[in-house]
Amino acid sequence: MSDCAGEAQGGTFLIPRHPHRTEDCRAISEILQRVGDKWTVLVVGKLGDGPLRFNELRSAVGGISQKMLTTTLRGLERDVVV
Repeated sequence: MSDCAGEAQGGTFLIPRHPHRTEDCRAISEILQRVGDKWTVLVVGKLGDGPLRFNELRSAVGGISQKMLTTTLRGLERDVVV
């Protein structure tokens, strides 16, 4: 996505409000790529309430496998979110 707006989607045209702010769009896109998946959103949401041990977090999230939680936490740690 090169612009925040200005492209047709489903017959509706988005009007660019700030066409000179494409760098803001890139920053937002990077953030959404990192936290945009299901598990990351749930994990960050649970950790927002306070620190949890691994198994406490796994129980709190519910339905997440040990491997997926490990992968998600490593990604968040790599990106200095946790």
